[in-house]
Amino acid sequence: MGAGRPRRAADGAVWSRKHISEDSPRYHARLKFEREWHRKKLLKLKADPDPSEYRYHRLVRVLRGRGITLDQYHAKMEKQNWLCAICGDDLSDKHGREVHIDHDHATGRFRGLLCPSCNTGIGKLKESPAVLTTAAAYLTPRSELVATVA
Repeated sequence: MGAGRPRRAADGAVWSRKHISEDSPRYHARLKFEREWHRKKLLKLKADPDPSEYRYHRLVRVLRGRGITLDQYHAKMEKQNWLCAICGDDLSDKHGREVHIDHDHATGRFRGLLCPSCNTGIGKLKESPAVLTTAAAYLTPRSELVATVA
């Protein structure tokens, strides 16, 4: 629960910590409640010997946030043969936990599924084909470039 995200109280009133003075006893009571709630939730997850249900619901929540259905996700995994779209690393043992859902930041369009390294890499290179091409040229030894051109 984020500090600035409004929540509904039991009486239906919108509540957010940022709207209450930090000197208020109500603020500290709510803060204590939130901490206890998160502690209990964490203990429940740790006690669960099979967290697959939690992983499934987390995956569905992440997909819903990107506007993708579970069927579209599985279809894309099948199309990519359970491999990263860039480097070809195996994604089948990840169970959705370390699979990154790549999307175009300008359009929001779903592009594919990536391993964490490739997703971070294209993000750091500003998702620019020109920058990626320059980086590839930089990494390619000069003698190899001359051999491929000749």
